Amino acid sequence: MITASNKTIIIAVAIVASLTFYFALSVFYLPDFYQSLKIPRPIPFLSEVKISESMIHFGNSFDIEITATNTGDSADHQTVSVAFLNLTQTEGFVQITKYDFPQSPFLIQVGDEIHYDYASSDDTITAQYPAIEAYGRPWESNATYHLGLKVTPEEPGRFVFFVKSVGLPHTDDLSHFPSDGLIDYQREFVKAYSVNVTEP
Repeated sequence: MITASNKTIIIAVAIVASLTFYFALSVFYLPDFYQSLKIPRPIPFLSEVKISESMIHFGNSFDIEITATNTGDSADHQTVSVAFLNLTQTEGFVQITKYDFPQSPFLIQVGDEIHYDYASSDDTITAQYPAIEAYGRPWESNATYHLGLKVTPEEPGRFVFFVKSVGLPHTDDLSHFPSDGLIDYQREFVKAYSVNVTEP
């Protein structure tokens, strides 16, 4: 017959055994298990950045068509950014004509606080020029999306815009496109494009 004191001893032994098992599991097994898990390596790639015109008269518009793919592992989050160095704002000057990304593109305005240096921390920096950012969360491996923009320059001259794509988790140099070249104020590589805007 099990007495009350025996029940207490059995429960105490069971608790000690459970705690010992949990401690051994958390110290000896789980760290090795988590370290052995493969870290995803997304590889953003912009297969096409098509500009409808290399020269326009002031007051006219031109089109940008971007095709973006993730050629690596599935990304938790992958972005395609188009930044406009000669604009003070996007409203009235940039129109989204098409997109098939899972989420809606959003606008970055001058003065907005945004992440930088491939989002390696929670630090932010102030946006120096407007941009449009399209993204997929998640962005599956080999998935391809498209973004179309109609842009009306704000003034005559050389109209410059930057394009880039970043995949997260950002594990190495293949997690961003391009992987070299110009660096913007976010400390990220970009490809520069331009259109010559002439006086009418």
